[in-house]
Amino acid sequence: MGLAYSRPKTATRIALSYTSPIDLLYSGREGNVLGAAGATPALSDTRFGMTLPATLSMEGQTGIAQNTAMFGRIQHSRWGGVEIRPNLYPAGALVQYQQDVTTYDLGIKHRLSAAWGVSASYRIEPANGGFSSNLGPVDGLRAITLGAEYQGGPYAIGFGLTDVTFEDTTTALGTTPLARFEGNRARLASIRLTYRF
Repeated sequence: MGLAYSRPKTATRIALSYTSPIDLLYSGREGNVLGAAGATPALSDTRFGMTLPATLSMEGQTGIAQNTAMFGRIQHSRWGGVEIRPNLYPAGALVQYQQDVTTYDLGIKHRLSAAWGVSASYRIEPANGGFSSNLGPVDGLRAITLGAEYQGGPYAIGFGLTDVTFEDTTTALGTTPLARFEGNRARLASIRLTYRF
């Protein structure tokens, strides 16, 4: 659910949205591989659940010059305490998040012509400290995105390039440090096709 306010004269728009927790239930077959060497683990039917966190997001934009607008977003997700815990996994939780996550975005976009527009944005997700999950070794990041969009009638095509720098983090098995991740980066390219009707 959400609320929104807009003022077309100044290209101003503010929106607040809330996403409630989502319960998931997994089913499959599970076995313990820590038996005798070379032995095939016996599999059995299993079911376990998890809950995706609630999210509160506020985003907005406003015109700052002719054909130019500034935009931003703050999103808080209650990841603290979320875990995936299969019934037979020997270490308890397969994935576990210890703290909530807040993400900040700030950017600017400019309309070059009736057809072309460009944008640039910066994202920061502060590190929380502590251990990270072995299947999600991320604790904070910084990202820069450059984008362009072409509109022709009801069609639009967007292009984006993103450079992400991940903060250093340590994973653990229980409370025992397991691996250290340092100096990791990612470069992403994206294409978005849109049709309005």
